[in-house]
Amino acid sequence: VAAPQINLMVATSLASLMTAGSLAIFNFANNFAQFPMGLIGIPFAAAVFPALAKSFASLDKEVFIKDFFATFRKIAYLTVPLSLLIFIFRTQIIEIIFKTGKFNQGAIEITAVCLGFFALGIWANSLIPLVLRAFFAFQDTKTPTIIAISAMVLNIGLSFIFVRLMNSVAGLPLAFSIDSILQLLLLMFFLNQKIKKYF
Repeated sequence: VAAPQINLMVATSLASLMTAGSLAIFNFANNFAQFPMGLIGIPFAAAVFPALAKSFASLDKEVFIKDFFATFRKIAYLTVPLSLLIFIFRTQIIEIIFKTGKFNQGAIEITAVCLGFFALGIWANSLIPLVLRAFFAFQDTKTPTIIAISAMVLNIGLSFIFVRLMNSVAGLPLAFSIDSILQLLLLMFFLNQKIKKYF
């Protein structure tokens, strides 16, 4: 739970050191990108968790895998197209929501770039809560914690690298998306090992 908050603190600190408005731009894009996870990823993961825990307790591999992948597919079917649509229409989305007051064309463009980079990892970010619940069903909090800490360190490192290379706040969401995808892949790899071990 703490790892994403630490990532956000570091990103906020980096954004606040950049040109005026960078922090607001990052926050606008981040808040929008978090919406699919809160609307789809977390509710689906919370809903299937009791079934996963029950099937593990009874060592019913078939039901566990069926429930997990059925939910995995549902989240993916919703969030992958959504990620693509947000990426394609990122500029239009930002213009509709924020083209008022002091939010000028330059701010719209950089915010759209940030949203586009966030969109690359929305699907992964939305699937991570489900995979974490699968580990919790196995009564394993150690593995996802180690992966979360590793991902946090990677995200911080990538944030510094991309911000320096791009000289823009857009480096932060790119780091977040790459980190989310790698974290999901790691979680799926170790979950597969755990399924083989216990079943």
